Amino acid sequence: MIEIVKSPSSKTFYKLIGESKSQLLLCAPYIKKEVVSEILKLKKDGTTLSVITSAKAANFASGSSDVEAIEMLIDNGISVINYQRLHAKIYLFDNKKALITSANLTNHALFHNYEYGVLVHEDEKETIDKVYSDFVEMMESELHGEFNKTTIARIKKYVEAY
Repeated sequence: MIEIVKSPSSKTFYKLIGESKSQLLLCAPYIKKEVVSEILKLKKDGTTLSVITSAKAANFASGSSDVEAIEMLIDNGISVINYQRLHAKIYLFDNKKALITSANLTNHALFHNYEYGVLVHEDEKETIDKVYSDFVEMMESELHGEFNKTTIARIKKYVEAY
C-alpha cells in the first residue's frame, strides 16, 4: 500500500520514529537541532540510526541547517554522512516502511510548510528494498564523507567568520 502524506507530516514522521524497533535511516539536506532532539527522544534503545545530510557551509551560515544537530548525533554515536549534492528526503523505518517526501528534517517542514509525499508500506517489499538499496548506495558513494569532530570544528569556524 502507498499512502499520501501531506502537511503537517510531523505526526506521521514521529509516530514512525517511535514505532521503529531495529533501524532508522534518515536522509535530508537540511537538519535542525529541535528535530534531532525529538528523534533522539523518541528513538527506542537498541534502534540503530544513520543519517545522510549535506555539509554545505552556506546551509549552516544561513541557518537552514544547524551544526549543533550534527554534533548532537555524533555525540550520541550516530553515523552522519555528508553527501554534498543531496536534495532527496528519504526516511526508512525498520526496512519495512519508507517515507519519501519534500519535507526536510526541520520544524518548518514537519509542522508549517506545505509538504507532500508518500508512505510506502511493507506490502510493497520490492519498492522498500529498492529505496533501501539506494540509501546504502549513497552511503557508500565516492561523493560522501563521514562527519566527525574535525568537520564540525571547520563548519563552526566558517559560520563564525560568515
